[in-house]
Amino acid sequence: MEDVIVEQQNTFLRSFSQHDSIQHQTRLSAAHKIKRSLSHRRKLVNKLPLIKKEIEIETNVKQNTERLIQSIIDCNLKNLKNALENGANVNAKYNNWSLLHYACSMIEQEHCGTDQHLEIIRTLLECGAQINSEDDDRWTPLHLACQLGVTRVISYLVKKGANKDACTIENLRPIDLIEPDNYIAVSFLISGVECNERSL
Repeated sequence: MEDVIVEQQNTFLRSFSQHDSIQHQTRLSAAHKIKRSLSHRRKLVNKLPLIKKEIEIETNVKQNTERLIQSIIDCNLKNLKNALENGANVNAKYNNWSLLHYACSMIEQEHCGTDQHLEIIRTLLECGAQINSEDDDRWTPLHLACQLGVTRVISYLVKKGANKDACTIENLRPIDLIEPDNYIAVSFLISGVECNERSL
């Protein structure tokens, strides 16, 4: 009988010891998690100034790009040149379009096809704008120029190396977007012969 009692005691002690060990490990694990969480928080707090700075930079970039686009829409060559000379990214994209996309499609009606309009495009290209830049639907500036239907712009872009055979995701080529009665632009894109338009 005594042996049975001793064995029960030993079993209980072993069980208690295991339970105490598990509790101890649990406490250690919890302490480790708290320590790790506090460490993560400290790192996050230390990063806050950098995160804030990145947000400010992103906001500034967005605002600068918007001002660039407005300069293009208004054909304000002076503001555009000033921005580019002060380090503005000529290939920056806004809502999926490059600056050249905007220059070939969003110009105020009174400026379309004028010398000022072509000077805006020429300035962008001379500053390194990618003439065959694509948006997510693979529309290039030439696609937009053809949709706009301004022959001088179409002629100038092709002369500067725009891809006449570029296709959108819907397999539309620039020529597919020109109004059929725009014979000069159509014949130019087909033949590649430069239109008889005023040059810059």
